[in-house]
Amino acid sequence: MPLLGAVSMVSLVIVSHSAKLAEGVRELVEQVTRGRVNVLTAGAVDATTLGTTPDSVRTALDRAQASEGTLVLVDLGSAIITTEMVLEELPSDRRARVLLCEAPLVEGAVAAAAQIAAGATLEEAAAEARGALAPKLVQLGVGGCGDPALTGGVIPDVETVVTVSHPLGLHAMAAAAFVRMASQFQATVWVRSLTRNTCTVNAKSLNALSQLDVRKGHVIAIAASGSDSSLAVAKLKALVESGFAEGDLPGGRRETPRGRARLYPGRSSRSMGRPVLGDARLAGHGAARNPVSLRKPTGEGLYQRQHRSIGVTATRAVLDAMAYVREHYADPITTRAIARSVFLQPQYFCRVFKAYTGIPFMTYVTNVRVAKAKELLARTGLSIAEVAFEVGYRDPNYFARVFRRVQGISPRAYRRLFSEGGPGSG
Repeated sequence: MPLLGAVSMVSLVIVSHSAKLAEGVRELVEQVTRGRVNVLTAGAVDATTLGTTPDSVRTALDRAQASEGTLVLVDLGSAIITTEMVLEELPSDRRARVLLCEAPLVEGAVAAAAQIAAGATLEEAAAEARGALAPKLVQLGVGGCGDPALTGGVIPDVETVVTVSHPLGLHAMAAAAFVRMASQFQATVWVRSLTRNTCTVNAKSLNALSQLDVRKGHVIAIAASGSDSSLAVAKLKALVESGFAEGDLPGGRRETPRGRARLYPGRSSRSMGRPVLGDARLAGHGAARNPVSLRKPTGEGLYQRQHRSIGVTATRAVLDAMAYVREHYADPITTRAIARSVFLQPQYFCRVFKAYTGIPFMTYVTNVRVAKAKELLARTGLSIAEVAFEVGYRDPNYFARVFRRVQGISPRAYRRLFSEGGPGSG
């Protein structure tokens, strides 16, 4: 099973002469889609030399293989030539699942990614990318409301009016969240700006929504027609009123950065949030050397000290990583694998994780494992070796050293605290 849930079924490859430009586009896409799209970069010779190389494009396409295909966006002329050369070498079955799109690089990537995150097909994402310049033309006063999804005379089943309170209005990330939610429903959904008296546009298109140029304080109308129209309008209105903070979806599900699993799987029966008896008994046994271990090491609230400084996407990535550790502490866990699963570079992941929690990632893993070990030592008759295995350590001696370093006391001595004077003893 994947580490942290599945991402979209269409991948996105950015081919650029500049490694910094490609990484910047990838970062922008991940911010807008909150990590829901698999984005790969390729082309640049190295971090400082401009140019494109076939090998980097091949590598990106190999990593980007997805069941629904791969959308490729490029910057300048030779990037097109390089990419076409690589595509010609691919077997026909693979080549058929790769689409080289002529859309503008930055705008096209963001527009396509928003549709991919909402479940669009390869062709639908490419079509959205091709129309990505329309919102800019409208906002700069060069063109009118381009390619609007008018109702065509259809009378909506439900319509509501709401005022946009977000300081940035219906900005890119907010519009992407709106598109994702609208796409969840079996209904046709439209939006128009009453403040600017715009045309009516398709609520499931990032390009269309961006053309409305909705700012803070603007009043918009949301209308829908179809089986889910009432629920769709109610949910979308609530999304706008909340400042575009995505929450519960129909059916009790909750959106997460990777698929539709619950954001906090650690709240299951294996949650590490339960208090462990006997912590007070450790006074005088060196436990104060690691005060974090004496608190609830797995609750998110303990660590939310600096989350505002690392951004929404990084915060979500950290929460995903913490949730995975709480659920899979017994499995092999490496920083590189977890960072890759949340689509962050390992060094950057380590930096934002420590900014959010105040401790390094592997220290958090150790704290979770030791907390579970304490529970097993206090409440079960498992041997020290069995406890070590249950919490992810294959070497009992190494487990004992880690436990002593964290708690200031050996696992055997910790167990004796309960057997000699624990609850229920005579």
